[in-house]
Amino acid sequence: MKLTEEFKKNISDEVSKYEQKTSGEIVPVLVQASDHYPASHYRAGILLGLLGQFGAYVFELNYSLPFLPLYCFVAFFVLGFFLAKIGTVKRLMTFKSEMNEEVHQRATELFFQLDTHSTKDRNGVLIFLTQTERRIIIMGDKGIHEKVGQEFWDKIIAEMIPLLKNKQTLEALKLGIQKVGEALAQHYPRHADDKNQLKNDLFTS
Repeated sequence: MKLTEEFKKNISDEVSKYEQKTSGEIVPVLVQASDHYPASHYRAGILLGLLGQFGAYVFELNYSLPFLPLYCFVAFFVLGFFLAKIGTVKRLMTFKSEMNEEVHQRATELFFQLDTHSTKDRNGVLIFLTQTERRIIIMGDKGIHEKVGQEFWDKIIAEMIPLLKNKQTLEALKLGIQKVGEALAQHYPRHADDKNQLKNDLFTS
C-alpha cells in the first residue's frame, strides 16, 4: 500500500486529538514487513522448480534436449524465487512461528528506537502494524501496562485485525489510537503543565 501525505496527516491528527486528554504518549507505526524472510524465496523456488521438473516428465517434453528436466527446474525455481516478493506468496512460504518471532522482535526494536520507554510516567504505547504479515502488536510501557494488562491490548488487537485484513489500514490504526487514547486518558489524565514528550507522526518503514 502506497502511503499518502493525507494518510500520514490523518494519523498524526488522530494522535494529537487523543493526546490532548492525557499525559500519555501514543506512537503509531506502520511497516511493510518485519523482515525480508529470505527462506520464503528459496522455499517457493524449490517448490515451483520441482513442479516444473515434474511437469516435464508428465507431459513428455522433448527429451532430445540435454538436461531438459534440469533447465525446467532452474527456470521455475527463478520464477518461484521472485514470486515470493508478493505478500500472499511470502506468507504462504513462511512458518507462522517464524513470522510471529520476527514481528515481535521488530516491534520491540522500534519500541526502544522511538523512545516509547522514555516518558516521565512510563505511559508510552506503541501501536505496531505490519502489512505483509498482517499482524498487530500493542506494547505499553511499564506504567500503563501494569494498569490495564496484556488482555486489554489483546482485545484492541482483536478489533483491529479484521480491518487490517480487509485492507482498511487507516481505519485499523485510528481504532487502535482511539482505544489506547481512551485508556490513557482514564489512567493518566492530562494536567495543565503536561508537555508533548514524543512526536505524533506516523513512523513508517
